[in-house]
Amino acid sequence: MCKSEETSKKFVLIHDQMIDVTRFLRRHPGGSIIQPMVDNDATSHYNEFHFRSKRADKVLKALPSHTATEQELQNVKRAEVAGKDEDALMRDFYRLRADLEREGWFDPNYLHLMYRIIEICVMHYVGWKMLSFFYDAGETIGIYAALCFLGIAMGRCGWFMHECGHYSATGNIEIDRLLQELFYGLGCGMSATWWRRNHNRHHAYTQHVEFDSDLQTLPLVAFDTRTLDNVVPSSFLKLWIKLQKYLFVPVICPLVALGWQVFLAPKVMLKRGTATEMFWFGLRFSIVAYLCQYRFGWPLGLWYYWVYGCVSAIYIFVNFALSHTHLESHADDKKNWVEYTSAHTLNMGHNFLCNWWMSYLNFQIEHHLFPSMPQFRFPSLKPRIQALFEKHGLTYQYDTYFNSMRRTFANLGEVAASVH
Repeated sequence: MCKSEETSKKFVLIHDQMIDVTRFLRRHPGGSIIQPMVDNDATSHYNEFHFRSKRADKVLKALPSHTATEQELQNVKRAEVAGKDEDALMRDFYRLRADLEREGWFDPNYLHLMYRIIEICVMHYVGWKMLSFFYDAGETIGIYAALCFLGIAMGRCGWFMHECGHYSATGNIEIDRLLQELFYGLGCGMSATWWRRNHNRHHAYTQHVEFDSDLQTLPLVAFDTRTLDNVVPSSFLKLWIKLQKYLFVPVICPLVALGWQVFLAPKVMLKRGTATEMFWFGLRFSIVAYLCQYRFGWPLGLWYYWVYGCVSAIYIFVNFALSHTHLESHADDKKNWVEYTSAHTLNMGHNFLCNWWMSYLNFQIEHHLFPSMPQFRFPSLKPRIQALFEKHGLTYQYDTYFNSMRRTFANLGEVAASVH
């Protein structure tokens, strides 16, 4: 092989192996997420995203590889950790992870799983009974209270499908995918396939202005000034961004959900989706059409659906924004897994009510370190993560729920103020 061909090859480091991904970049099921990992250590990314996947292990073993030389290991060292003992940090992290795996922290809890499913079913049943009762009684306030309750129930489907999407509900990838497709398709009217491809990008590159899909939100909202550099804003878009702090809750969040349901979800399902998620998605809107036709009438039924969807969208998207969108963004893809988590994620509101309200995703640090761990274990895991961070001089970022809310909207205002 000539030298030019050898140097054009693209490698990632996983454990002590240099994996040749030159031909695999376009075939990777998760899309282009591995492109920025070329010439970097992808061990933690591989461990956390493919923890339970035997198929991924087979694919990895089939790719061309060789044991990394000392020079190659040095080439993937990060300049950003100069003055720190990065090797010691990652050794401690891998040791902790092995201990947690041995102690059963990654094992599913089927009683907790049943509780999550029963809670969602009961909330939908109670909400439907409330709506039917108040509709028949002509009680307008009661009708909207029922729609808000149902909107929260829909949001609970979103939290649960998130757990399934990380394969931490049952620990069985196939079953968790089916559950995710059920609760995201029937419960929320969205695509599990689309979510998995985009959400893993967020975990791999949190707050990265180029790679984090949670920051690629224009033209609806801008969480960072640097995302505005990639567009030529019209006069209308400039005005929209200037007002985004005030539009975010009542307008932007519902528009995001509407765009996902009527455009992104059908588009992705037709291109890459499974038959099961198409079935649940179709069943959801068949039920909506039936209720509009035979229970409420079309104009009123669609209005009820819109209100119910708005409540759910606000519940989900506002809470997701609280945990990282107001933190400092970056264009650095060379921090190690633990430093990334320390620098770009935030915990909030460690109390029983917030734990329920956010389904333990108020523990973003623990979740980003171990995305395949059942989320209800995070409160108990917190002291061990704090000890790891303290030992290595890393910041364990924490704030109250309402101060995180304040910071999120202040950031929206600061980005808006940069538009001229």
